[in-house]
Parts: sequence; C-alpha cells; structure tokens
Amino acid sequence: IAIGLIAWLANRSRQVPDYAFCIILGAAVAAFYTVVELTSSVDAVEAGGWLLGPFPETGNAKWVTPAEFRTANWSAIAESAPGIFSVVGIACIGVLINLTGIRSTLVPDLDLKNELRTSAGADLVAAPFGVTPGFQALGCTLVLHRMRSTSRAVSLISGGLVVAFGIVGVGAVGYVPRFLVGALLTMIGLTLIDHWIRGLRRSASTAEKLLGVMIVGAAAWFGLLQAFAIGLVAAGVIFITSYSRVDPVRSTSTRRLMRSRADRLAYELGQLLAAGDRIVIFELQGYLFFGSLGTLENRIQQAARGPDPAASMVIDFANVTGMDGSGCAAIARILQELQRDGIVTRLSSLDPELAQSLLASEPELVSQRAFLPSLDAALGSAEDQLLTSMSRPHTVPDVRKAGSINSR
Repeated sequence: IAIGLIAWLANRSRQVPDYAFCIILGAAVAAFYTVVELTSSVDAVEAGGWLLGPFPETGNAKWVTPAEFRTANWSAIAESAPGIFSVVGIACIGVLINLTGIRSTLVPDLDLKNELRTSAGADLVAAPFGVTPGFQALGCTLVLHRMRSTSRAVSLISGGLVVAFGIVGVGAVGYVPRFLVGALLTMIGLTLIDHWIRGLRRSASTAEKLLGVMIVGAAAWFGLLQAFAIGLVAAGVIFITSYSRVDPVRSTSTRRLMRSRADRLAYELGQLLAAGDRIVIFELQGYLFFGSLGTLENRIQQAARGPDPAASMVIDFANVTGMDGSGCAAIARILQELQRDGIVTRLSSLDPELAQSLLASEPELVSQRAFLPSLDAALGSAEDQLLTSMSRPHTVPDVRKAGSINSR
C-alpha cells in the first residue's frame, strides 16, 4: 500500500518526471532482494509465499491436435453448456465495462467497434493454439497511460515477451515479489478513485452523486455484477423520475396563432380566422413514455371537452427524440379517446420507426389517422377539412375587382 501510494503521488505530480514510476518499482525490488540476501534466502521467501512463483511445470506451448478433437467428451461439454454461456455472458459484460471505462477515463474518441473487432480476430487466430483469450484491460491500459508509455513499441515489446516466456518458460515471472503486484493494484485503485471523486464533484445532480456512491459501495461489498444490476435499476428509477417532470408539450396553439403556407382566398382566410380555435396544435418534445404523457393527455382532454371544443387536432413529433412501448400505448389510447369524441387527429413529422411502433400498438385505430411529413402539411390538411365542413357563400366575390370583401 505504501509503495502504491508513493507511485500514485509521483504520477499525480507534474513536477515528477515520467520515468519516476519505473524507478520506484525498480528500487522496491532491489531493496527487497537486498534484504533477502542479507537476512534470508530466495528459497525461504519463495516457500513463505513472498513471490509469485513457483509455477507448476506445464511444459512449453502445446498444439491442439485433430486426435484431441475426436477423443473429446462432447457430451460432457454439452451438459456444461449453461455454465459456458454464463461465463461468456459475464465475459462480454466485463469487456464492455473495460472498454467504456477506457473511453470515459482516457480516450474519449475510442472506436468501440474497431476494438471489439480487433480483439475478436486475434482471439480466433490464437484459439487453435490453446491460448487464453485476450481482452482490453482497463488496469493495464491505465498503468501504461500513467507511465506515458503509449507508443506501439510498448505493445510490440510486451507481445514479444509473452512469446518468449511461452517458448522458454515462465519461471522468471515467479521471482516477482507479490507486494509489487499489490503496489500496482493500489496505484490503479487510487487513480480510479481520484478520477471518480473529481467527476462526482463536477456532477450537478444530487441523485447522480448518490447513484455513483451506491454503485461503488455495491461493487465493494457484493460484487461487480450485482453493482451493475443495482446501477441499472437505480438509473431507470432516476430516469423515470426526472423525465416525468419534463413537460412533453413544447407549445400549444390554435389556427389563430399559426397558419399553413397554403394559398387561400380572402373569404377562406376570414372563415379560418373566425373559426381558428377549432384547430388545436400540440408540438411535443423529448422522450415520450408513460411517465411524461399524463400532462399531454390532460391538455388534450381540456381542448376536446372544454366550452369551445376543438374539431381537429394536429400533434407534431418534430422535436421528439424517442418513444418506448408504453409511450406508443399511451398515444394510441389518446387517439382512441379523440376518435370517440369525433375529433379528427393528424400526426406530423413522425419518425418512420416510431410510426411502425405506433401501428403495431394499435393497427386498427392508428391506420385511420393521417401521417403527414411536416407540421405545415398537417395544418394545411386540417384547414381544408375545416373549410369543407363550413357553409360557403353561394356567390364567390371577385377578389380581383373588389376593393374589400363583404363579411357575409
């Protein structure tokens, strides 16, 4: 812990050179073996568990032969399939956590697809040789980044060492002191905690701060997977609570305040202005789900059943970022209520995927609605319907000769 703390403080300071970390680790190993030479022996400290080794003698690299495939107990492997798939699922979650941690901590523009494709290709090539699958490790990446060792030479040298150890044996690794590995883990842990606390202090939301503390506490006491599940549930609760307070209605207006760009005769403009309140426009925004659509439903009911009820409604989705299944069901229920009230509804600027979800939710109901590409087109269609339903004068004034229009 002491060596890890010193290494963390050295890397954190801008006045300490980059190679100080290597000097600290080298000095710790030299001091350890000096004490061993003066007071004990390598065999004694090895027997006392101070070193990583000794490792069991397993020989050099072993090739997987076709005979081993033929003699394998495939029935036992099939019986272990549930456990195998569980391990694969946990491994996938671990890889994604490592990659997202690297991107959020070190490389904001990290291409996750390229990283996954590269590691998967390398694992497929190495699998026939009995090699353990590799993956992107947050800890090792963080150590190299703190040491400012980010060139390609580091990867080539480390890969060459792995190949060399695989050929000549890994006995040399066994002479590494255990406390050196503990120091590395301590330094990585302190670095991650320091970065996490700084990000937590920059967060303006109290709920997000509590969520961060809860996830870290759950990971420490229960485990990473349990913390992952707790974080998902808590984030869902926070999302529902926060977005349910956001008004999904960006603006509400009528034909008096908003008109289409369609060309109209003067008497038609007068009729639309006189009966403009019968067309109500709702412009929606944000992410729509059951927690946020209660406000929209109340406003639509007021417009449909008020003292001067609307004859036509336009619901615009241009500023909607998404909608889940509960949102589709809520919109379908609102349209069903409007249909019972005899109000024609038009949906404008609806994303094709959202339209398909809405059709899948209530195909018989929604298929009768008008899906229009823009708010202007929907408003123009509503104006045409309103003009058709209104009684027109028997003689149409000649707007080219008349200086004014009779208000008949």
